[in-house]
Amino acid sequence: MAEKRSPELECVDPLVGERILELTRPGLAPDSQEQLEAHLHVCAFCVGVIDLERRLSSTLRKNQPRRVRRTRAPWLGGAALAAAAGAAFCMFALPPRPIGPSVSIRGAGETRFVRPVEGEVLAPSGFVSEWTEVSGADAYELHLSEVDGPASWTASTTETRWRTGEDIQLAEGKTYQLVLSTLPADLVPPGSASVRFAAGGVSAQVTHRARQAQPIAYGLIVIASLLGIYAVREKWKA
Repeated sequence: MAEKRSPELECVDPLVGERILELTRPGLAPDSQEQLEAHLHVCAFCVGVIDLERRLSSTLRKNQPRRVRRTRAPWLGGAALAAAAGAAFCMFALPPRPIGPSVSIRGAGETRFVRPVEGEVLAPSGFVSEWTEVSGADAYELHLSEVDGPASWTASTTETRWRTGEDIQLAEGKTYQLVLSTLPADLVPPGSASVRFAAGGVSAQVTHRARQAQPIAYGLIVIASLLGIYAVREKWKA
């Protein structure tokens, strides 16, 4: 089945997406370049990340300090704001970094959950889960259960994406486990594709994403801070 570019502001495969900026650096190995370029064909979010990186680099190159100091501060301030906006964009659009042994918990081999990631904090209702396609599967079954608790739900779908309905309301502060199986059942070893996550309110979700943001978000925060400090310094000098 041919993959379509995701229209949403999220990476379709974070394990590849977190390396996407390697395309902007010289000396990239041919096989890595081929993998990352193929990822860009199906991931609209990473296309945006690359475009943002190139725009920031272009702005910095075009505005090298060639003018009198009084003209430097305005573009520096704009670049700082752009970097800060990019950091916020990456922090809340990219999935957070998993907590725990990463892929070994999220699923073995090629069959794994793309979202949520291990340890992520999700809304108590209406959250979305996605996983990699399993060749030969007619349908997928999902078993959602409370860790160390009695609550459990089961659902089935023919898609590689599932959104919880109104009948599923998780308790904030509780940890849950999502297990994927297939029909026919022998395509995926029982329990091999699973992920644990927590349910929480908006503040808990924001706090978690800030703490577990992808490295690109922290890099843009550092750039924004340095540009902001330099802009203030140049303004006082002018």
